Amino acid sequence: MVPGSSESNYEPVVTSTFRISPGRLSETVDSAALFSDIQSKRKPLILGSAPADHRIGARPGEGIGSLVAIPLVARAELLGALMVAKEVTEGFEPDDVSALSVYCDQAALALDRAHLFEERLEKERLTRELAIAREVQTKLLPQNIPQLPGLFIHASSTPAQEVGGDYFDFVKLDGDRLGFIIADVSGKGTSAAFYMAVMQGIFTSVSSLAKTPRDFLLAANAALAQVLEKNVFISVIYGIIDARNETISIARAGHCPAATIELSGSAGLWSLGGMGLGLDPTGRIFGETLAQETRTLSPGDVFILYTDGVVESRSRSGEEYGYDRILAVLEENRHEDVSDLHRALIRDLDTFVENGSYGDDTTVVVIKWLGRAYATDGTMTHVSVGEASQQPSKSIQTTSE
Repeated sequence: MVPGSSESNYEPVVTSTFRISPGRLSETVDSAALFSDIQSKRKPLILGSAPADHRIGARPGEGIGSLVAIPLVARAELLGALMVAKEVTEGFEPDDVSALSVYCDQAALALDRAHLFEERLEKERLTRELAIAREVQTKLLPQNIPQLPGLFIHASSTPAQEVGGDYFDFVKLDGDRLGFIIADVSGKGTSAAFYMAVMQGIFTSVSSLAKTPRDFLLAANAALAQVLEKNVFISVIYGIIDARNETISIARAGHCPAATIELSGSAGLWSLGGMGLGLDPTGRIFGETLAQETRTLSPGDVFILYTDGVVESRSRSGEEYGYDRILAVLEENRHEDVSDLHRALIRDLDTFVENGSYGDDTTVVVIKWLGRAYATDGTMTHVSVGEASQQPSKSIQTTSE
């Protein structure tokens, strides 16, 4: 028999019997009580006159005169026990117990090796799944950003040790309008990467059809209601920048509010109503709570989009990074270009967590508007991918000068 749950609370399970049925064994032997004795003493249990023991229900002459229970121990862990019974009382000599103990030692070693092999196979399987999920996650991020006159963007996504579901992307809607999205799938692992791919498909197909950010999120929620598992949701900000009319419109579905600042103003959070995609499959409450807002762009306006992995990153003392630190970095670096502003935020975040590990993906998108009058035809694009051991990041910078 083997332990059925944790070692601290054994519920033994009979795995094999010989010359006695499992049902008959359960009627005549209190396996749990015997196993408890073995657990505490870790040595053979010998019942010379088994019927006289309160843990044995068989009466004399009913097939169990004497009984030996030998523990199977490997690396100080109790893996199970072997029980052997004879019809006669005092049926086991010391040599019998020694021989059974040697057999159990070999069996325990074999069981332990089998467990280690299973654990190694499971670890290798999880490692392969993680590598595939990371590859999918990286390939889903954009290779470049479409150009708009006067618009500067720097974006990066840094996966944590466990694959998450952060996603950002951009699409040129026409000659003057750029659609942008940042999203975060709840959960981790391959399922998060899968839903990230689904979100990209919706973004690619729906963004060109939706006239407004609100329309896009309504359509996305309806589409995702058909595929999202229960208790899985996606937080999203979707927006449209109109360079001709110099406006920016966004709608927010349960995502972290954008941080914003004007050239001469103070930093603040752009908070709008809205719940995560997939939380309301019917769409009724989702539509009632979903808000959209349009603002006029002025030269020097900056918008920072990010995922909760940024604000929820913790210092060694357990304090969260929070929104106020993002706003402080934004105010202090408002005059910097997008790459330097982005670098300042990431550096401040790293300093805060003291270069410790991040529990979640950290994605940051910095958008700066300098106005149509600033635009020329020159462009620059840079793409870099970091190493996994140094918290891998995919960083994309696109500027129009």
